[in-house]
Amino acid sequence: MGDVLEIHYRTMARALSERRVVPFFGAGANLCGRPRDLHWQPGQFLPSGGELSQYLARSFDYPAEDPVDLVRVSQYAAVMAGSGPLYEELRKLFDRDY
Repeated sequence: MGDVLEIHYRTMARALSERRVVPFFGAGANLCGRPRDLHWQPGQFLPSGGELSQYLARSFDYPAEDPVDLVRVSQYAAVMAGSGPLYEELRKLFDRDY
């Protein structure tokens, strides 16, 4: 079994270095190394899903009291303001060197 895993890891490492594989780490991967008690601010660290949802809710005047559902908040922003303003807001947030 060890040899099989070693071959797999070498194959994956080569594919990554040749840009033939895109790693997908999942929700929360961007929180690695971030202090737990830190209050998120744009440009400081990447936001969690909840933080992004709250940020977009404030940006687009989302009417719900508890805007933690990123899908609903994003859909509301796209419907009410259009996809262009939503993408521009996301670009402002994510087009930085983190």
